[in-house]
Amino acid sequence: MNAHAAKMPTTWTLSTDDTELTLKVSKATDSPITLLGLRNPKQKWNWTPNSSPVPMPGVQIGTDCRPVNWEFRGATEDRKNGHQVTLRFTCADPSLEMKSIWRALPGPGPVENEVSIENRSGGDVTFGPAIAAAQIKLVADAPVTLLRSDKTQAGDGVVHQDVIGPNAQLSTDAGVIPLIMLGVGATHGAYIGFEWEVGGFKVSSETDPLRITASVHPITENVTRSKGGVFAIPSVYYCTYKGDIDDGSNRFKRWFWNHKITRSLHDNKGEPWVEVCMQDI
Repeated sequence: MNAHAAKMPTTWTLSTDDTELTLKVSKATDSPITLLGLRNPKQKWNWTPNSSPVPMPGVQIGTDCRPVNWEFRGATEDRKNGHQVTLRFTCADPSLEMKSIWRALPGPGPVENEVSIENRSGGDVTFGPAIAAAQIKLVADAPVTLLRSDKTQAGDGVVHQDVIGPNAQLSTDAGVIPLIMLGVGATHGAYIGFEWEVGGFKVSSETDPLRITASVHPITENVTRSKGGVFAIPSVYYCTYKGDIDDGSNRFKRWFWNHKITRSLHDNKGEPWVEVCMQDI
């Protein structure tokens, strides 16, 4: 950590109406970002009572994903529209610069994490499917039901529900909407989503089924960037909610409508509903 970065704050709490997320940055080169808290402001249950390291991307060498040494270089804050914290890291071998942006927008909804990596080396750099965009260790206060929905035509929804038991191993693929909900009855819950059309989640539990790990894997093939190119990892959404599954999903829909829907569609009731698929490969 350089002298300038050492003077920066090292802990931040970002809040929406639904979610308080606390993160910390350190000089550790393997796991410099950790989540210290994830809770609903009204429910107050902390889903991360133990610090949960945020995975840092490595580079693909042949068939292996090689970890790299990320060094924290500084942070900036922006409160013009909600609260945004941008963490900047560099790597010497290969020469890379990474920005990890954490954003809490006004109103209901999640805290979003957006990561991009600029290739500053003299040659190509490849990133592979082993990259986890997120991995979070959660602790619930009562049995958890995992919900996820298939991608179907309108009106043909298929929802999968499983009560998470001991030593569970569950996963999703590109046939499932990139959003999983972890509901604790009608009391409260959490959800994790990502902004991409392929990939999926892995969810596992320990012998104690209330201790759950959820990871996000949106990259399904190698992505190569030449000198000066930028690799954007699909954004991840972290959220908690008070109430039942419908409460949580409706709050997410409101956030998505307010902040993600194309403005022409959002502002014009007569705009045709069409699907636009953006691909960054």
